[in-house]
Amino acid sequence: MSRERVLQFGPSGRLIGILCEPIDATLGRSKPAVLLSNVGVSHRVGPFRLNVHLARRLAAQGYYSLRFDFAGLGDSEASPDGGSETDRAIAEASAAMDLITVRTGIDRFVMMGLCSGADKTHIVATTDQRIVGAAFIDGYAFTTWRFNCRRLTLRLLELKRIKVYIKHRWKDLQRRLLRLPKPSQAYEPTVIQPPREQAEADLLAMAQRGVKQLHLYTISVDTVYNYADQFWHMYPALRPHRSSIISERYPQVDHTLSIVAMQKIIVERLCTWIGLV
Repeated sequence: MSRERVLQFGPSGRLIGILCEPIDATLGRSKPAVLLSNVGVSHRVGPFRLNVHLARRLAAQGYYSLRFDFAGLGDSEASPDGGSETDRAIAEASAAMDLITVRTGIDRFVMMGLCSGADKTHIVATTDQRIVGAAFIDGYAFTTWRFNCRRLTLRLLELKRIKVYIKHRWKDLQRRLLRLPKPSQAYEPTVIQPPREQAEADLLAMAQRGVKQLHLYTISVDTVYNYADQFWHMYPALRPHRSSIISERYPQVDHTLSIVAMQKIIVERLCTWIGLV
């Protein structure tokens, strides 16, 4: 059970969030609060109501959480101020934490994000000392030699993959011969993935600061991440911090957690992990 309140915060109250409170408020104030935000351009409820289910499950464990929309998304008004997407994400997440602290006294936070939400979680957790835990679903990923070997092997063994590869190469050859322009990308990320070295340095700095980390990867990102230990091969500098960093691959789960049974698995995993933060 939980109580939920719609709140406005940030400059001129432009940002909208829903504070999910545990019934036992006293117990909740001894734990870190949880920040849940948009996935891409989706509303703060998350894909297939992921953030709603997660917030209410966390409340049952005694955690406060705030699921909110960044400026210009969902119910939050667009920001009239300039600045980069990165700077705005940091400022708006900071405002969300300030709001929770004023209302509850909690000054430690865990931030969770999926896809572009993981990008913003990375940014905020790197810069804000109040973050003590960060969970990433399909966050940054970089290919390795083992990834390439596995991917090539799978392509050679699966006829369907071979057909798709030949089809794409044939279309590309036609485009070049006819001097046609490259097709435009359907989606342009607002936060650009950093180089591998920078991502590793950021995660290492978090670990050295004591930030607990959970990195989950689904089958939907197998074009860049396709085996269980790839995380440790991408980021060898993080290996001494295995006690505070967990990485897991879920080949049965899709990117938006659209299957109810699979979403429950991820929600339970997140809730179990946060109990250790």
